[in-house]
Amino acid sequence: MSANYRGLKPKSNLKIVAGVAKPKMLRAGGLAPSEDMAPGEYTAACEGATITTKGKTTIAVLQFRIIDGPHSSTSLRQWLTIPDVDGIVSLGSRYARHCSIALGREIEPGDSLDPAAIFAQKIFLVFVGYRMTEKIGGPASRDHALRRKDHKDFLRVHEIIALAELP
Repeated sequence: MSANYRGLKPKSNLKIVAGVAKPKMLRAGGLAPSEDMAPGEYTAACEGATITTKGKTTIAVLQFRIIDGPHSSTSLRQWLTIPDVDGIVSLGSRYARHCSIALGREIEPGDSLDPAAIFAQKIFLVFVGYRMTEKIGGPASRDHALRRKDHKDFLRVHEIIALAELP
């Protein structure tokens, strides 16, 4: 095919790869929530945190393990949308408020908000609940988090309430 055919220009299929990523060290997490675990407040250690993307949305994924009471060793996750523009996060966002709690101070402009550095290896009082919507995609309400709506609904961390200490 000619390069001038309908204004098409030849293109290369060459892709640039920026080095080989070192494989992650994987290890087993905690237990799945038991049927008798109820929504509510729990003391939990953040075992890890990372950033992922879904479409154009940046998301912090926090992995918690309950460390107190009958549900000790239960693992739960929290997904926090990070509303950023080229890496700049609004200080009024939910993510920034969670970072402020984890740091134990107000966030200053220019602070690094890397979730792995801020949340990992800290202990928090967290609110655990089911999906905050009646149906997937419906209006959110904290009351909805108090009951399981269907077989796809599961417990997760919704909110970091405060920094905590070992029980």
